[in-house]
Amino acid sequence: FLGFSFFRIAAAVLLMALIYQFNTESRAVENGVLLALGATAATVRHLLWFEGVLTAVIGSAIGTAAGMFYARAMLDGLATRWRAAVGTSALEFHAEPLSLVIGFVSGVGIAALAIFLAVRKQAALPARQLLAAENTELQPVLKPGRYWTVGGVICFVAAIAISVHALRSPESSAAQAFFAAGGLLLMAALAALRLILTDTGDFKRQRNGAMSLTGLGVRSASRRSKRSLATAALLACGSFLVIAVGANTLDATLDGTRKESGTGGYA
Repeated sequence: FLGFSFFRIAAAVLLMALIYQFNTESRAVENGVLLALGATAATVRHLLWFEGVLTAVIGSAIGTAAGMFYARAMLDGLATRWRAAVGTSALEFHAEPLSLVIGFVSGVGIAALAIFLAVRKQAALPARQLLAAENTELQPVLKPGRYWTVGGVICFVAAIAISVHALRSPESSAAQAFFAAGGLLLMAALAALRLILTDTGDFKRQRNGAMSLTGLGVRSASRRSKRSLATAALLACGSFLVIAVGANTLDATLDGTRKESGTGGYA
């Protein structure tokens, strides 16, 4: 459950950052007017940040209440109408005030950080560029970095090592190894994608000088490389969760005649 939660939270943070990035870009002219009227870049940045945090506070409060209602409704359904799905009715809702407070504060804090990263650069653009509604990205193309290459290689090697070690480990640790190796491979793949978006020279043209279909797609993605990388990471997290659910589905009747199985030997 910790592994599932990690990827869900990562996907939610990426989606939140993309939403606020789109919202910030759609208000480029408004921010340009504020700068032209004499507001400083810090003032505009703080205004956008406070607006976003206020929205996050309201959303976190609604989400906490809705989450409690949803969890209670699901457990009531599993204990009554859907009892056959779990085989027991001994399911009760339990929530501690401290857990709710931690969840609320964590949600607001993560949202505040995502909003800050999304809006921190636009206010630094000149008013003329914002008023003209030009490209609001300071660096539309990612710069090559050896840290990404080294990090991607380390993640890939570590994922292979964990996979090999999992083959010699008991089945009880298979889920942990799956999420660890899968997460590292996902990060290695994102690092490789970043390198591709950084240097698109090999994808530009075919031998006859015409633009290839692959090159056209890569060039289009590299135009807003950071946004493309975040979108790819969001889709990758979602796909990984779908694969993880299918890969970790257990058969309750497997070795059902053994006493140490989930059926206690009464299958």
